[in-house]
Amino acid sequence: MKVAITVQSIQHPNYSEQGHYLNVQWQEFAEKVGIILVPVSSISLLNTLISQNYVEGVILSGGGNLSKNFPNKNLTMKLNEQVDLNREEIESKLIDFSINSNIPLIGVCRGMQALSLYHGSKLLGVEGHVNSRHILEYYCPILKRRIKRNINSYHDYAIKDEFVPDAFLPNVSHDGSVEQMIHENLKILGIMWHPERENEFSSLDIELFKNFFGIIE
Repeated sequence: MKVAITVQSIQHPNYSEQGHYLNVQWQEFAEKVGIILVPVSSISLLNTLISQNYVEGVILSGGGNLSKNFPNKNLTMKLNEQVDLNREEIESKLIDFSINSNIPLIGVCRGMQALSLYHGSKLLGVEGHVNSRHILEYYCPILKRRIKRNINSYHDYAIKDEFVPDAFLPNVSHDGSVEQMIHENLKILGIMWHPERENEFSSLDIELFKNFFGIIE
């Protein structure tokens, strides 16, 4: 299964060059799940992949912040303040594509925030959610069982319980913020933790991605 994944634009630390970043552990995680990642760094590449029916699933990766008006373009904003407008255009088109083609999409951290803004909700700043861990206890409708687990946290913004976007079902929260949400009708899932940032990948995350992407062994 070929899954498009978004990448983060970064400034090279030693040269006046811009590059694209994707945690190498995403590839290792993908191998555990049984999917082939296709990093998407431009709209032209994405258009080609879509026109050739190449993309079978989507991951909106984490890292960085969104502009407040996402998914609408803000032509006056420059590529600064840790906001990558090219990436936002790609994210918006991938969400459109997922909805119109009914292919599974998983938004991770920033990716889940993008899903919330896309569907008309808003984000609020939070404290104590960067480089921390906490316990979650919840029923996962995808894995169809109750779960207790310790997850990582790396976000400055969150979807508060009262601002869950329409048609999404929040099934676990922490500190008043949604940690996982699932669309009622579409194949769209959002999680606020980073499965790729674990020293040892969680079997729960591997199973979650397998089930959601329909990987049959």
